[in-house]
Amino acid sequence: TDYVACSDIAAEWMFPNIAAKEITLIQNGIDLQKFRFSQTVREMVRKQLQISDELLIGHVGRFCYQKNHDFFLEILKQIRERGLHAKLLLVGPNEKAFREKVHACGLDSYVIYYGVSKKVHELFMAMDLFALPSHFEGLPIVGVEAQASGLPVIFSDTITREAKITQAVSYLGIDARDVSKWLDTIIHYGKEKRDRSEDRGDHRAGCQSVYPDRYDRTGRFFEAFACGIK
Repeated sequence: TDYVACSDIAAEWMFPNIAAKEITLIQNGIDLQKFRFSQTVREMVRKQLQISDELLIGHVGRFCYQKNHDFFLEILKQIRERGLHAKLLLVGPNEKAFREKVHACGLDSYVIYYGVSKKVHELFMAMDLFALPSHFEGLPIVGVEAQASGLPVIFSDTITREAKITQAVSYLGIDARDVSKWLDTIIHYGKEKRDRSEDRGDHRAGCQSVYPDRYDRTGRFFEAFACGIK
């Protein structure tokens, strides 16, 4: 019997009684060309979203317990309290219950509900950073895609470290006491001036330039993960 998983955390969950050395990790691949940053697309999408100079925090995921959208409520409250010129772009289905919570808190003006999209790669380009406060994940491919677009990413500390491809990634807790840390990190990334065209790298060369030591250690599996090579 062969045992295969997409990340170390997924392997532990799927095969709790199997030694790690018996499990093959094959990370999901993405098409880097599709996520190549375009300033033209960024300006077009931000205009469609009626975003000018606001800091646009993005998230992609269905509205469910796993994705932990309720944590965004606390983030939004602090955005309002601190007077941060920012909005939250939420991409995904089934937002009704969360929308009602946002409305009850008087935070409607801080949120854009986009629904389901087949052009998430273009939405990434409009964002200024990506946030994923999930309760649990296997290997969040959406976080890898965000990095491929040159976005800084904030992951919850429940997410596997294998999802970190670039230097602009932070892992933070998702308890109530951690909300201020998320805001501080959002502000930090928001102040950075980033050349997103360089962050992403380019196919094999880009993979090797991000973490040469990691590339050497994981060989073709990392290549398949970061470069979309099958």
